[in-house]
Amino acid sequence: IGQSRIYIILGRRQLLSPSLARLNDKETPVNATLLTMCTAGVLALLFDIESLAEFVSIGTLVVFAMVNVAVIFRRYWLRGEGLSPRPVLWRLGLVAAASIATSVTFIEELPPSVPVVCIGLWALATATLLPLPVRYTPVTFRCPLQPWLPSFGVLLCLHLIGSLGWIAYVRWVVWWAASTCVYWFYGVHHTEQPEQQAPGGPPSEGRLTPSQPSLELVR
Repeated sequence: IGQSRIYIILGRRQLLSPSLARLNDKETPVNATLLTMCTAGVLALLFDIESLAEFVSIGTLVVFAMVNVAVIFRRYWLRGEGLSPRPVLWRLGLVAAASIATSVTFIEELPPSVPVVCIGLWALATATLLPLPVRYTPVTFRCPLQPWLPSFGVLLCLHLIGSLGWIAYVRWVVWWAASTCVYWFYGVHHTEQPEQQAPGGPPSEGRLTPSQPSLELVR
């Protein structure tokens, strides 16, 4: 279900055939659904279920980890303010390093005191984000308990990624490198961006804080 929606967006952006974005009279993406069915069938025919499960898992977990990182980064840094993102980036690096260390301690079955220390380091790294001024507060889809909840999401995602094994890492790196090359050499030059919303359009998605609390971000 979710994959057909991705094909629709890719079709609308001209990264794939525009026919994938077409809907029938019942507003059903027939072409995208058929392509999803065919690709899923071919993958199931050519690969064993364990390999597919690891491949899908690592891709999903990487995306979830990136989303959690982006939520934190977006909260404490805003483009156009002339401020360096380094204070946020090195703190996020500490969170990621502590999360990876915690995963390793569990996978290697080290003494219980070692994971406890690593979890404490993760909590300390997350706490370093608290003194930073909040630059962006969304109006809708707010994440509660920031930065603790998205930081905990990073910890869980990296821990699960660490349990997949090196073969899953190699597959993901190869796929990531190939898809990145396709995007930079083809997608960047063929993507059609959606038209910018004119003033007076839909409600805003967020606001800047604290320097410009009344300025709204338009979709």
